[in-house]
Amino acid sequence: MRRRAGCALAYLRTLVLVCSACLSAAAQTVRPVIVEYRTAAHGKFELVNNSFKPLSVAIQPCSFSINEDGVGLFRPLESNIHVKLSEMSFRLAPQQTRWVFYDATADKLPAWFAIYSSLSGQPNAQGIVVQVDLPHTVYLLQKQRLDKNDVAIESAKYDPSAHRVTVDLTNVSQRLGRAQQWQVISKGKKVSQNGFPLLPQGHRRLEVHWNNTTPPAKVLVRFEHFTLKQDISGSPQ
Repeated sequence: MRRRAGCALAYLRTLVLVCSACLSAAAQTVRPVIVEYRTAAHGKFELVNNSFKPLSVAIQPCSFSINEDGVGLFRPLESNIHVKLSEMSFRLAPQQTRWVFYDATADKLPAWFAIYSSLSGQPNAQGIVVQVDLPHTVYLLQKQRLDKNDVAIESAKYDPSAHRVTVDLTNVSQRLGRAQQWQVISKGKKVSQNGFPLLPQGHRRLEVHWNNTTPPAKVLVRFEHFTLKQDISGSPQ
């Protein structure tokens, strides 16, 4: 039960602790945060303790899904994903780093999971133990790459009253891919946003604030081997 709760609450706990005033933004780090492998993974990630206190580290792989707004929903690791870790718990000394190695395969591709490292120290003056959960996210890609015919922009709309551009994107295939970047463009202005994963049969809703007097004209979503373009509907009232 504890393992199940740990996966389910990891994402929420990370958000809360990142905002906590008692933590330095750079006190603990995992790198890299996201990696991709073709069919199988022989990987590693580094944990960094930039604080001046020793930390206890517990490591747990979790499965997750992503809703249309890009929020991760975590759960215990699915039985068809197999992850072997070099270690699952240890002490991390102050100002030290530690590499964790792993092998991962899946009965069916594509597959994806996160390896959560939970770092905690001694109780503070109030008796509270602060725990930080850092995810290392792994995507096991299928042999065939995501194709332009697999992805479609269902709609791209501009709401002038809210100064907001909304884009609905869907993956109609069973393949996994990653958008490297997406942009909203008008004459003389361009707003760029970070990339995101697009899961098989997945749907993503992208939103960006638009504060230019000229309405947006086009949206571009760039993948590794192709770019989707579409005109944006909507005009100033």
